[in-house]
Amino acid sequence: MLTAEDIFGGTASAPIEVTMPQSKKSVRLRYPTFAEWYSLVESHRQLEGRDPPADLIARTLATCIAGPDGKRRLTDEEAEVVLAGRPADVIWLFKTCFETVLRDDDQLVGEDAKK
Repeated sequence: MLTAEDIFGGTASAPIEVTMPQSKKSVRLRYPTFAEWYSLVESHRQLEGRDPPADLIARTLATCIAGPDGKRRLTDEEAEVVLAGRPADVIWLFKTCFETVLRDDDQLVGEDAKK
């Protein structure tokens, strides 16, 4: 019989590398843990179709951006660095996160983010 560790533990999906069209910079995006993903889902659902505030966009990107080791690059406390980014890059990365690493089978997060 499989243990909980056998089912849920182990290696995470490898990060993906994307290139921002405006700045041509490459960024690694990681697949969040279920706890991280669910927290973002709930935050976006509470918007009820409104545009996400800048701090939620920053927290979303901080959760998804990976360092060279594939692990989370920014903590929630460091997310404010996203706020200093170029708007075109920030918005493109935000949308790309929902189309890739935050996507689930039911599009729960992505559909809310597009509203």
